[in-house]
This record gives sequence, structure tokens and C-alpha cells, in this order.
Amino acid sequence: MGKGRQAPKKYSKMGYFEKQQFTRDQAKKFGVELKHETVNGRHEQVDWEASNAAVAKAAANDYDTRRSIEAAQMSGNKKAQKLGKGINNIQDAVNAERFMAKTHVKKLGATGKYSSANDEGNVTNYWVNKDRDKLTAGMSADEQQQSAQKSDEPYTPSTELADARKTVEDFDNKDYGVYGNSEAGDNNDQRKKAAGSFLEKYKLDVKAAANFKPTI
Repeated sequence: MGKGRQAPKKYSKMGYFEKQQFTRDQAKKFGVELKHETVNGRHEQVDWEASNAAVAKAAANDYDTRRSIEAAQMSGNKKAQKLGKGINNIQDAVNAERFMAKTHVKKLGATGKYSSANDEGNVTNYWVNKDRDKLTAGMSADEQQQSAQKSDEPYTPSTELADARKTVEDFDNKDYGVYGNSEAGDNNDQRKKAAGSFLEKYKLDVKAAANFKPTI
């Protein structure tokens, strides 16, 4: 599978060069350029503090990392809960990478190196499913059945929406005479009110339907 990223050591146990290598590897993973600084006005070298900050920010914004940790915490995983609410520095980034890589090996039983976007996606799917399983386990059998039924039920307009549609159709089918006379003006106002009523009720009905659908 080629050279891949192994689960890194704890940041406190890394040597000076190991910390630099971690930052280089993560910068490559996230497509972040290392930051540089000019020394003595003559040559440039890597600004490790700025580079660490850039890597930590990229890790915090990485979907798979963020979603995996969030789902793992929701599932009740204690190690994930120790990671806190976000990645704020390079040490947090190390902890997050260790958690992802260890899930790859210990939870998924993978024998290959944790080295690809597919590996990261598998880790995310694992924890999302764990979170979903926990949520489902907390529901009664009846609730689970109702949730499954609601997910499969076709959308049916409410009585209010059906009435609003009928109102608009009735106005559309009437002859309002010559455009511009007072009667036509009154009827046009009525049409606008009916259309407005239809639109508002349609919005409410769609909103209710969206809330009705389970999100698990």
C-alpha cells in the first residue's frame, strides 16, 4: 500500500524532530504549505510555530476528523470524549490523528497503513454507525417501528394545504371579465390573497413534513 501515516506518539513523548515530521506529514495530508521566516535577513527557515498553527486549523476544519470525533463522543466513547470540543493547537491535532489511526486498526481490524481518504472515510462511517446504533438502542421497539414506517411513508399534503390549493384553483377557473375594471381589480386582489394564503400554508406544510422525517 506504500508508505502511510502510522498512529503518532503522544505529543509529549515525541522528540524534537518527530514533532517536526508530524507537522510536515499533516501539512502534506491537508494540503497546507509550511510557513517560513527569514533569519538574520539572509536565509529562510521553517517557522514551526506558525506551521503548527496552520496544521491545527486545517485539522479542525477537516470533515472526517471533525465528524468522526463528534460521532464517537455522541456514541459514548470515553477516549473520544477526552479529546474535547475542538482542535485548537498542534497537540490537539496529534490526539485527533492518534484517535483516527487507532480506530482504523483496533476497531476496523485493518492490517494496512492508515494512509488514504478511503481509510478516513471508513473511520467516519464506523463512528457515525456507532452513534446511530446507540440512538436506536435507546428507543422502544414501537418507536423504532414507527420511525422506520415514517421514513418510508410517502408525503401526503395536509387538509389545510389541500384547501389552499382548491381555493387557488377556484379563482383560476373563474372569469374575471375585462382586465382593469373595478370588479376585475377586486378579484385580482382576491387572487393575490388566495395565492398568498396558499404559499404560506405550503411553507408551513413543507416545514412540518421536514420535521416529521427522522434524521437518524
